[in-house]
Amino acid sequence: MNIYLSRYRYKNDTIDGVLKIDGVVVAHTAENSRHALKQGEYPITSTETFRRYALMGNGVYNLRRQSFIVGKYLIPGVVIKSALYYNRLYERVRKALRRKQKITLFIVDAK
Repeated sequence: MNIYLSRYRYKNDTIDGVLKIDGVVVAHTAENSRHALKQGEYPITSTETFRRYALMGNGVYNLRRQSFIVGKYLIPGVVIKSALYYNRLYERVRKALRRKQKITLFIVDAK
C-alpha cells in the first residue's frame, strides 16, 4: 500500500496537504513548517512507526515533533474531525500490516 502526502500550501508556520492511498483522498493534513518531515519515502513497518508520523489533533502551532496531523481541512494549519479520520486511517494501516502488505509513506510537493 502506498500512502502519499502531497503538500500544496506553504505558510510561514504551517504546511497543508492531502493524504491519498492508492490515488484516493482519505484525509487532509497539517504540519508545523519548522518541524515538518523531509520529502521522501518512509517505510511503515509497524503501528508504532505509523504513530510516529501521523497524529490526531486540530492545530499544529504547538506541534514540536516531526509528524503531521490528519483530519478535514478548516483553515491553514488546522483540521477538524481528526479522531474520525485518524482512526479510519490507523485501522487501514493495521489491517494491511496484519496481511503482511508493504506500506510506504511518500511525502511529495504537489507543486
